[in-house]
Amino acid sequence: MDFVGNPDLVATPQYAALTAGWFWSTHDCNRFASNSDWTGLTKKINGGTIGLQDRIKHTNEALAVLT
Repeated sequence: MDFVGNPDLVATPQYAALTAGWFWSTHDCNRFASNSDWTGLTKKINGGTIGLQDRIKHTNEALAVLT
């Protein structure tokens, strides 16, 4: 898929999920998630920690529902 020539494709559900998975895999994000290192994961994805506490809150809520 030509995401450079047609970047709007990334906004579609199919390609949003695929590109998010690609980023997660190529940036070794699972290492942080497996260790519940939300600060490290947030820095890896966003480059900083803005919104970290809100992200931790929502992550914990999701994990409570899923586990």
